[in-house]
Amino acid sequence: MRLGKQYIGWGISALFVIGIAIQSLGTAHAEKYGYNQADCPTIVKQAIDTVSSECSKAGRNKLCYGNSTIQATFQPGVNNLTFQSPGDTVDVSQIKSFTLSGMDTAANTWGVAEMKIKADLPDTDPTQAVTMILFGNVQVTDASADANAAALTQTPEAMARQNQNATATTNAINQQATHQAATATKIAELEGTATAKAETPTSTGTIRAAQATQVAATATKLAAYENTATAAPIPQTPIPGAPSGPYSGLQAFYFQSSDTAPCEQAPHDGILIQSPQGSKQRVTLSIDGAAISLGSTVYITAQPSKFLTINALEGSAIVTAAGQSLTVYPGTAAQVPLDTNLHASGVPAATGNYSLDTIRAVPTQLLPNTSVIFAPGLPSGIVFTTWTQTQTVLSGPSNACFVFSIGSTSGSSQINVAFNDSTFWYGQGGFVLLRLPDGNYTTSLTVVSAGISTTVTYSLHVIDATHISGTITESQPLPCVWSIAMVPAAATPTAPH
Repeated sequence: MRLGKQYIGWGISALFVIGIAIQSLGTAHAEKYGYNQADCPTIVKQAIDTVSSECSKAGRNKLCYGNSTIQATFQPGVNNLTFQSPGDTVDVSQIKSFTLSGMDTAANTWGVAEMKIKADLPDTDPTQAVTMILFGNVQVTDASADANAAALTQTPEAMARQNQNATATTNAINQQATHQAATATKIAELEGTATAKAETPTSTGTIRAAQATQVAATATKLAAYENTATAAPIPQTPIPGAPSGPYSGLQAFYFQSSDTAPCEQAPHDGILIQSPQGSKQRVTLSIDGAAISLGSTVYITAQPSKFLTINALEGSAIVTAAGQSLTVYPGTAAQVPLDTNLHASGVPAATGNYSLDTIRAVPTQLLPNTSVIFAPGLPSGIVFTTWTQTQTVLSGPSNACFVFSIGSTSGSSQINVAFNDSTFWYGQGGFVLLRLPDGNYTTSLTVVSAGISTTVTYSLHVIDATHISGTITESQPLPCVWSIAMVPAAATPTAPH
């Protein structure tokens, strides 16, 4: 389930999922980087076909060599691995770093790889995995050690969790010390008893030498147990509800990409990531020091001294860096500033809707679930305008309309909208409705609030250039319908006609 909420001025609106093909735009990059555009589409198609056939059976926690060229370095002590041809796989735990090549039309190469990791998914279903499709000039380096060291400081609740951990650890130390003292006392008593028996004459005379030797050995062994118990390590108490860590198996990595897209059929270099569909559990990755919680499909790029950019194609992603979190909704993007070493150096910031060119030709056909519907990019030339929106509860008590309640049965607010013949962008930053043959712009989505899930359906109709009307219906906790009327903010709000 893909869940989320978005604030749009007058209250809490919701995420969308719509059906639309990801488009391709111009070919300026081909001229800029000197690629032979005629060869580029063929290379891209061959690469995608190769990955589709050669990596289809790669399991969880595997990196699959998709299309040339990929160079990998392995963890210390890992030797004699074969990873140089399409279809070769290695365990992600064995990888220290790897680099994919950009497009080379002369050599007929374009690096593409597929990686599947467990992340923090449960072991109950070993077929579930986070899938990553990497393409173009991309470098990935294991960052598990750094991410684990920083795991406690990535959220605003970190200090509270650290205090909780410190208290739990202190309690564990006290309990262990008490246990050790009791064990030492018991061992000392046993040792004293054994020694006394060795020294005490029996009724038949002195204890036999062999028996004395055995008793002495027992005393020595008990003394060794005592020393071992005293030196026993103090167990560390895990942090309940920690948002991340421990990281392993390339769940945490440093990543950078170039920004080349040599033809309409080639995406900009980057990584396409999809968490398991239908899973209620979000997965957490650490990318360039930013914690990213996913219930979604995202496309990411990164350049040192610039930004890690997260584009949400469907579902939602929660990005945390420098102690602050930001939710990224479908059709929109967020950026985290990076230093020269690809370390997050600031808080995440929303950048609004991404463009069609940004996500052009990203190879979603290689994802395990291609039935999901991806948010479109923002067309060039679109202009958001401010409208006055009036909403009224038509049915259901106002306190039951938990997603859209504004504290009363009616109210007005300002909202940004833009529309063309086929698409309606609605809200701050925009979420999208598609136009049906009857002229209504619609979408249906699922949101969650306070642990309660509800299905929300939008149906809006553009009456003319100055009037939009429609309804929003939500199913839970009680059926509730809102009416909506919108006019340009500069106009006097009137009832639609």
